[in-house]
Amino acid sequence: MASPRTAFSQGRFYGAPTVERQLPGVRLAHLEATKRAEHVDEHSHDDAHFVLATHGHYITTAAGPETEGPVLVFNPPGVVHRDRFVDIGGYFLAVSFGPSDWRALANAGRGAAIDALRLTGPAARRAALRLTRSLLARDAETLSLEGLSLELAAQALTPASDGDKRPPWLDRAETYLADAFDQPISVADLAEIAGVHPVHLARGYRRWLGAAPGDRLRARDGWSAPPTC
Repeated sequence: MASPRTAFSQGRFYGAPTVERQLPGVRLAHLEATKRAEHVDEHSHDDAHFVLATHGHYITTAAGPETEGPVLVFNPPGVVHRDRFVDIGGYFLAVSFGPSDWRALANAGRGAAIDALRLTGPAARRAALRLTRSLLARDAETLSLEGLSLELAAQALTPASDGDKRPPWLDRAETYLADAFDQPISVADLAEIAGVHPVHLARGYRRWLGAAPGDRLRARDGWSAPPTC
């Protein structure tokens, strides 16, 4: 009789983490592969997750064309697969959204991918690489990591579009950032003020300002505080 498939809980993989961060709704980790390809069985994950192979030969059966450079894959919750590194010593970024958090993201837009995808678009790769660099820096602000995680999530989601004009909500968010220069801020705070979903916020910031919300947060360090009496 065949042995039961392994079902990993959120943020768990065939690998040993070198860096981990738990954020609201998403868990980030950079891991070292600990099993050779022949020792990796078919398995699934409770979470929706993205994997970026940052070093080593990574094998995936996810749908999508093969391209040069790091392999980037999205797996929805519960999808059975046998993605693996050929040998131990590979490294990968894992971005994991719990099932309920992923459903909330999907419901806020127009749905999400239901099959494993090999993501090859430049926006997806840029978001994953930026997130890897920020996580490995070990001192990145939570807002920056949240924003980049949501930018990556947007690659497997279909949120509503703002059209071809800069949306008014962006000015509300920027004004809030300027006024709250001395307060801790999360992506959820900005999204609530703007009146949009966090994924929509992250995508809009990248489209219209060419930056993640965390980049704008760092920029505000140079803004002057209002005078006091």
